[in-house]
This record gives sequence, C-alpha cells and structure tokens, in this order.
Amino acid sequence: MTRVDDMPVSVLARDPLRRELPTVDEYGLLRRGDRWVSLTPTEERVMRVLLERAGRVCSRALLTDAGWPRGPANERILDTYVRRLRAKIPEFGVEISTVRKRGFLLDVVGAAV
Repeated sequence: MTRVDDMPVSVLARDPLRRELPTVDEYGLLRRGDRWVSLTPTEERVMRVLLERAGRVCSRALLTDAGWPRGPANERILDTYVRRLRAKIPEFGVEISTVRKRGFLLDVVGAAV
C-alpha cells in the first residue's frame, strides 16, 4: 500500500505559474474559472504551444509550425494571430510579450478570477 505523501506531485501542483494559467478545452475554448473565449483553430494551435511553454520564449518558427503545419500564407501572418490572441486574453490574467529577435512569451500578469 502506498502512502499519499509518497505519491509524485504533479507539475501543476509544483509550478505556481501553471496553476494560474488558462486552459484550452476540446472545443477550442480558452477557459479560466467561469470565463471563456472561443479561439479559431489556428489561434488554438498557437495558444496551446504558448501555454505549454508558459514563462519561456517560443520562437517564431515553433509557433508558425504549430499554427500552419503545411506552411504559412506569408511570413508575417503569425503577427496577425498574436495580435488577435492578445486582444482576447487580457481578462484571463496572462499576456503575450514580444521578445525581440527571439519570439513570444506567455506570462501571468495578474490575478484574474
């Protein structure tokens, strides 16, 4: 019989940043608490990568590959989608920052409910 305190602690429980992040459900809805916003399929793919790597820089190439598996329509389309995501997420307590010449970073900015 295994004691509870011998059980591994989930990454979510150990990392306070991850506990505060919204999630994307199977319907493409970004959720946190009772708040939600609908994401397009491309926004969803990009947001999933940003959430998985929250607090770390995501390169433009990584996000472009996630959003457009068969290749983007043009080299600046990622900027358009990041701008759309930025407009949708402020109430979720996270923001997407540009890291010059590196990519983008998703970070927790405040206590959203």
